[in-house]
Amino acid sequence: MDQLTKDRTTPRLPLGRLRFSGDLESRFSGYSFEHSLPLARFAIVLAIVLYDESG
Repeated sequence: MDQLTKDRTTPRLPLGRLRFSGDLESRFSGYSFEHSLPLARFAIVLAIVLYDESG
C-alpha cells in the first residue's frame, strides 16, 4: 500500500532526487560507465553475430 503524507496524498519525487551530492555523483558516474561499457559492447557484438547467422 502506498504511504500517505500528512495531507493524505501520495508523496512525489522531487526533481533531481536520484543524484548523489557533490563529488560522489561524478565518481559514481565514472564507475557506472566503466562497468557497463564491456557489457554493452558484448551485447552489440552478440546482436551482430545473431543477426548475421539468421539472415
